[in-house]
Amino acid sequence: MLFNCVEPMHENVGKDFFDWKFSIKKGFSHRVAFAHVDTCLGVVCYMGSDKYFFGHINGFFDGDFSENSHKNAFLAMMNKIKGETVNRAIIFGDIYERTGEYKWGGLVNPIPLLKCKNVTIMDSSNRGKYSKGIDVLFDIDNSLLTLMPYQNGRDFKSAAKGIVLNMINVKGVNRVQC
Repeated sequence: MLFNCVEPMHENVGKDFFDWKFSIKKGFSHRVAFAHVDTCLGVVCYMGSDKYFFGHINGFFDGDFSENSHKNAFLAMMNKIKGETVNRAIIFGDIYERTGEYKWGGLVNPIPLLKCKNVTIMDSSNRGKYSKGIDVLFDIDNSLLTLMPYQNGRDFKSAAKGIVLNMINVKGVNRVQC
């Protein structure tokens, strides 16, 4: 089954396997699609016991337009895991400014907020080659994340070429410039 992880304000949230957060177990041939991650942030967390958490947030979550909105959005997403341990994580999206500072208002360093020692950050920001954003597909049973250039109306049922990362290989803190 294909689950669609979209921004919280997306018109389809709550319908037909669309939401901005999911907790899913391995072993059922499920995949999770993140369409058009541009100025947003996406996260895949491996919780252990074949359980994954997925989230997709925009900076101005829940009508918050304050200077802390990005941090509040990330914390709201992480609150959905209810204190469970994150063993490995992959974060992707428009993460850094040209200066190397965290783009998300310079306020959010996601690594300590995840409380995880094994994190890969896939930065597709203005220093990356994906100026129109990215599409991401995660195959739960194979623990494979595929990052592709954004394509309007992408059919996630068929495989597309892109950067592939195996969640099992996420060790330490790494940054991948996309």
